[in-house]
This record gives sequence, C-alpha cells and structure tokens, in this order.
Amino acid sequence: MTVDPEDPALTAIPGIHQIFCIERTRKNLKKGTSQSETIYAVSNATREQLSPEQAAQVNKKHWRIETYHRQKDVAFQEDADRTHTNHSPHNLAILRTLAINVINLSTSPNGTERHRRQVVRLQPWRAHKIMGLQEVAA
Repeated sequence: MTVDPEDPALTAIPGIHQIFCIERTRKNLKKGTSQSETIYAVSNATREQLSPEQAAQVNKKHWRIETYHRQKDVAFQEDADRTHTNHSPHNLAILRTLAINVINLSTSPNGTERHRRQVVRLQPWRAHKIMGLQEVAA
C-alpha cells in the first residue's frame, strides 16, 4: 500500500513512503505442519524507486542472508566464540565462511546443511577437489 505522507498517524515517523504487507508460510517437513504469519515492512523509497515486486525480491535476499548467518551460528557456533584478540575474530570468521562455501560447493544443494557437512566429513576428497588439493597417500 502506498502511504499518504500527510497522514497524521505517520507524522511521528518521517520519510516513510510505503508500507508492505508480507504474508509467508513456513512448512515443517518433519512434522508435516505449516505456520502462516503476516508482517509489515516500511520503506522510505517511493513506488517509482521500489516497486512491490522489487520489495519482494529484497525480502527474499534478506532471508537468504539470514539462513547463511544461522548456519554460521548453529553449525560453527560463531556467536559462542570468545576469541577477541587482535585479528583473530575476523580471521576465524573468514575460515568459517571458507568452510561453508567449500561444503556447499562440494555437495548437492538438495541436502540439508547437516547432511552436507556429514558428506564432506565422510568423503573429504570432495572438499580437496574443490580447493584444488591433491590426495595425500597414506
């Protein structure tokens, strides 16, 4: 919906030009259930600057990034890391990102995050191939 900038209800929040209603449904495949929710997003972009279709794409990209951050936190426990010295936190974040990318590139995109990590753990040659490493003879 497009917002009337003169609407007195919005004068407390200057600069808002659009409000988007986003309806989404999450499916739990294990339980066979689904949950629907409606959220609202505000934007200071005009309709000419950001169409509803473009806003939907921005929202989708945002959740892709959130999925990636969740993977770093849950699988690699990034938020629990207590390394705070010099460049160590940044270097460890780079290594975690590298590991996630190698895992994703060396396995099928159809599996779950956990399954892809397990595949690389059991078949390390997949990661070696992506990184251009030669197999080491035992």
